[in-house]
Amino acid sequence: MIGYLGFRFELRGFYFALLTVAFAEIARIVAANVERTGGAPGLYITFTGDPRDFQFASNRPHYYVALALMLLATAIAAAIERRRFGVYLTAIKDDEAASEALGVPSFKYKMLAIVVSAFLTGMGGTFYAFFFLSLQPNTVFGIPFSVDITLRAIVGGSGTLLGPILGSFLLTPLAELSRTYFATGRWTGAHLIVYGLLLIVVVLFLPQGVYPFLRRRLRAVTRSERGAMGS
Repeated sequence: MIGYLGFRFELRGFYFALLTVAFAEIARIVAANVERTGGAPGLYITFTGDPRDFQFASNRPHYYVALALMLLATAIAAAIERRRFGVYLTAIKDDEAASEALGVPSFKYKMLAIVVSAFLTGMGGTFYAFFFLSLQPNTVFGIPFSVDITLRAIVGGSGTLLGPILGSFLLTPLAELSRTYFATGRWTGAHLIVYGLLLIVVVLFLPQGVYPFLRRRLRAVTRSERGAMGS
């Protein structure tokens, strides 16, 4: 629904991102005030420990489930990237007007892209619910949660296959370390400053993300080694 409205009125880039954030805020307010969704306290799932209920006695099975979901999402993204679907999405990202002039139905493929995204996000949300056994509106619909997810792709390299994974491996330990060393005592809140400073550095010096930078460096090293061997 959000994709249809946004793309139909030709919202792009930052404006479309604002639309999704606004919709999340509307969903948070509705969920916090509707009894069926648990109201402000949210919904809670009774722990049974039964694998048939997607519940496990230890965290290890959850780790493997999360790993499988990550591999599945990566495989789907890789399959899209290698097909016409991915080529069209790249063309739309680079120049939507030019791609439409060449006959690419941008509205159709942007809608398909947001449907795939919603499907994968829904799977992640299901796992989230059964791992934490609770869903609170302020948490799952909160702006910080949405921004935190988006930052992983931005830092790692949006539009790349491995960028979001690399961004997650960088930001998750950083968030935990900064929270451990700067979120207690007189340093309360300082971890957010450390976290924000790193993001500013990445955006300023690596605007395309860490993964594209590392890929370019690796290619440069490979070319220099081949040149040295040839000489």
